[in-house]
Amino acid sequence: MGALPSGNLYIGYSIMRVFKFRVWDKTQKKMYYPEEFGEQFAIGIGGTLAKRYICDDTINCYEDNYIIQPYIGSQDKNGKDIYEGDLCNFICCTPNLEVVYYESCYYCIPSNTPIDDNSCRFNEFDTKECLVIGNICENQK
Repeated sequence: MGALPSGNLYIGYSIMRVFKFRVWDKTQKKMYYPEEFGEQFAIGIGGTLAKRYICDDTINCYEDNYIIQPYIGSQDKNGKDIYEGDLCNFICCTPNLEVVYYESCYYCIPSNTPIDDNSCRFNEFDTKECLVIGNICENQK
């Protein structure tokens, strides 16, 4: 068997999805990406954002100031990571579709639209046809 690519967790022959997330700071109105916060942030118990202070090894949890947006495991046609809450354009579809997570699947739907039987699961789209154009936090109307 040949060498496996680095950056993923491998168990036997199965490839596990890389788990990373970005964080929207509601107070500062700023998006933080994994390369910006390194190991100082983690997802705490109950899905809250936890920050570790290295100087005294304390951990604080933040419930209301941040929105956690997970990486969905795919990239757009330009190689940009796609996160929950991204706004995407597809060549074949309605523009400005939002990436949402519902019942163990990612969907692309018009913003503020409920998911129903006609909603398209993200894996039904070819990500080479997808272009991330923004996200729901930084592109609020």
